[in-house]
Amino acid sequence: MIRRALWDACHPPLRDVRFWVVQVLVVVIAGMHLVVDQAGLLRTTPFPASETVGLLLVPVAYAAAAFGLGPSVATALWAWVVWTPDLMLPGDRGQPYADLVELTLITAVAVLVGFRIERERTARAAAERADADHQAAEHRYRSLLDAHVSPTLVVDETGTIVLANPAARSLFGDGVTGRLVATLGIEVDGWARGEPTAVPASGSAGHRLVVGVGDSARELRVESTVVTGLGSPGLEAVQVVLHDVTSETREGRDARAYASDLVEVQEEERRRISQELHDEPVQRLVRLNQRLLAAEEAARGSTSTVVGVSASIRTARSEALEVIAELRALARGLRPPVLDDLGLVAAVQAFLDEPGGTTPRSLVVDGTPRRLTSAIELAIFRIVQESVRNAERHSGATKVDVTMSFTPDACRVTVADDGSGFAVDAPRGLGLLGMEERAEAVGARLEVGPGPQGGTTVTVSVARSVSGS
Repeated sequence: MIRRALWDACHPPLRDVRFWVVQVLVVVIAGMHLVVDQAGLLRTTPFPASETVGLLLVPVAYAAAAFGLGPSVATALWAWVVWTPDLMLPGDRGQPYADLVELTLITAVAVLVGFRIERERTARAAAERADADHQAAEHRYRSLLDAHVSPTLVVDETGTIVLANPAARSLFGDGVTGRLVATLGIEVDGWARGEPTAVPASGSAGHRLVVGVGDSARELRVESTVVTGLGSPGLEAVQVVLHDVTSETREGRDARAYASDLVEVQEEERRRISQELHDEPVQRLVRLNQRLLAAEEAARGSTSTVVGVSASIRTARSEALEVIAELRALARGLRPPVLDDLGLVAAVQAFLDEPGGTTPRSLVVDGTPRRLTSAIELAIFRIVQESVRNAERHSGATKVDVTMSFTPDACRVTVADDGSGFAVDAPRGLGLLGMEERAEAVGARLEVGPGPQGGTTVTVSVARSVSGS
């Protein structure tokens, strides 16, 4: 502060008219005192008793109050300068000793008063800057709060909501400010220790809060952080942010349900394969074993003939060939070799030509067929399989048409039937979920909806950049 005072004393506010008025007043007082001393109107005494010198307290005190320590000291020094002619009067007529004492006292007053006022001005300026910084920080915080997309509340130490951003007011209503946060189902605890804390939601596990009912219900994850200085510096509050996790929760439930259904379908497929193996191949192998045993007994018997043994062996061989054919058919159903050997078009044609279908099936190929990546061909083949089987089992279709279109930029496969149609708002079954998962896994696009002339149309398309062909 002393260094600043010296700087201010050497650089007074020369552009301020008030400062010049003060200095003129000092000159006037000094001139009046000089005139009085020359006339000998003041009594001579070793002690300060000059009323005119005391008048200097007025401009010095005003300079201190108006400008601070530096200008008040500068004014006192200016008084010393303009008092020099009076101090040099001959014959002790100017009372130099008394004037020097009083000028010294005036200077001391300038320093002490100016120092006190300067300190108060400095403290006031610091407080004003701190308040301005606080106001600016609070303004920035409020701007960020209003721009936050998640509902956000600010709760004071009594549990009262003091701030709410537009998202929170839209969720809870415009009158949410001033309410107790507990009325919203949120409990705030532990924040007074000055530590960030997770805010538990009443009646919900995992710090979750459910707002609304039915299809409009929203599930919110509640998080809180201690904030300081809102409203007044040093005041603590809790910022409560409500993150909307409704879609994440629903996707999680769908994923868990899909995983559960997938496991069930896998087990059902295992039971089906086990049953098919037991019903045909295993039974035939049992009969084959019996034929071979009969042939062995016939060969050992005394009445055996070559013709009888040969007939048993031929029958056993026929049984073995039938078992091989059934096992091959079962293997083709699990993973058709033609898909790897000849490609998607041949595999789809072979599938449509399989016996056992309940409706006529047809395949139309547009453009020049080309090979796609193994993963994409398998995904499209499984989607075609599922679509055709769904049409035959559930829609009552009388025909199923498959169209495969190859262009330089994409491959597009459409399965259309003339069945009962597709309900857009119907819940998605496991078959549709499985097709969506397969398409998404290879970067393909799946569209399922009603056909232009009734029935259901399933379309899967993949861009050339994705297919790698």
